[in-house]
Amino acid sequence: MVTKPKWMTLEFWAALVSAAVMVLVTLGILSQEEAATWKELATGLIAAVLPIVALVLGYSNLRAQLVMAGLTAEDAPAWLTAEFWMTLIATGTMVLVAARIVTQEQADVWQQLLGPLVAAVLAIAAYIRGRVVVATQARVMGLR
Repeated sequence: MVTKPKWMTLEFWAALVSAAVMVLVTLGILSQEEAATWKELATGLIAAVLPIVALVLGYSNLRAQLVMAGLTAEDAPAWLTAEFWMTLIATGTMVLVAARIVTQEQADVWQQLLGPLVAAVLAIAAYIRGRVVVATQARVMGLR
C-alpha cells in the first residue's frame, strides 16, 4: 500500500494553521476579533464548498472503480470530465465567497439548497459503487 507523506494530509495543514493563528493571537499580531473574523470566513468557505468537494471525491472514486473494473474506458481529456467541472465550480464558489461577491448568507442559502441534492447523488453513487464492487468480485471469481 502506498502512503502519502504526512505533510500532504488535511490533518497536518489544519493543525499547522491552527497553531499559526494561536501564535499570532498570543503574540498580539492578530486580535481576538480578527481571529474570529478569519475563523468565520474559513468556516463559511468550507461550508459553501464542502458538499461539492464531497460530490467530486465520491464521483472520482466511483469512476476510478469503473475504470479498474474495465467497465468504462478512461479516454476523455481531463478538462472534459465531470470532476474537472465540479472542481472548477467549487473553486469559483470559494473565490466568490472569499472576495465577498457572494455574501455568507447567500452561500448559506445555496448550501441549504444543494445539501440534500448532493446527499441524494452521493447515495446513488454509493449504490453504484457497491454494484461495481460486486460485479468486479464476480468477474474475478469467474461467476460472470
